[in-house]
Amino acid sequence: GRKMATQQERIRRCLSALLVKFPFYGALALRLEHRVLSAKEADSIRLQTAATDGKRIFYRAQFLQRMSDQDLTFLIAHETLHAALSHPLRGSDKDDQEAWNIASDDTVNRLLGKDFERLPKFAVIVDPKAFGISESEWEKMATEAKYLLLAKKKQPSGEESEGQLGKGQGTRGKGQVKDKLTAEKESMQTGESNACDFLPPAADAPTPEQWRQWIKEAAEFAESVKGHGIVPAWVDEWVTASGEAKVPWQKVLRQFVQQRVI
Repeated sequence: GRKMATQQERIRRCLSALLVKFPFYGALALRLEHRVLSAKEADSIRLQTAATDGKRIFYRAQFLQRMSDQDLTFLIAHETLHAALSHPLRGSDKDDQEAWNIASDDTVNRLLGKDFERLPKFAVIVDPKAFGISESEWEKMATEAKYLLLAKKKQPSGEESEGQLGKGQGTRGKGQVKDKLTAEKESMQTGESNACDFLPPAADAPTPEQWRQWIKEAAEFAESVKGHGIVPAWVDEWVTASGEAKVPWQKVLRQFVQQRVI
């Protein structure tokens, strides 16, 4: 009871910090419900750390206890971006959930890394050299393309995986990469598990079109908050801002201040 309330209060505090420091991510985070779960509740959905279903972000109370406010603020932004980029929906048809998890974590953490000066220990970044791909090429790849490479790397050597990694890598060195992936998973683990569990998408999760609109509005909001924060560079490319969407942000903020975040 008390512990849960304390963590819920911290999330509220960190949401406010996110709104002030990075208004773009803060505005997006306010579109989601934030729920702290007891060990029993978390176990019932196999949640060791934190995850989103595209509509809510669930946090395991014990996981948050070991985390600084700075890392919790990052975690909120991290899970928010998974939802905003519709990763639960896009991952729902993937056979290898672990590979999708790593690919989408890499996408989100690279985007956030441009704004957060320090990534927490639990934030995974894939080393594209394992695929003979340059950083700049990798940065341009869709999460689905990264997923295919990661899933393939994890297969035991066999006809299917022969020579399909591009750059002429056949089955040579596969074992090492598997170890590298495993090591990567382990190196970012905090306690029981890594910092981003994956949930199936909620039936009533906002659609990718809805998120696209909210991303546009969040960018406008961030620009309108004079002298505070900036719109991340990737957003401009991702969504062409048109002057149409005017958001009653005062109203949104007032609701946030009034409601208890659950």
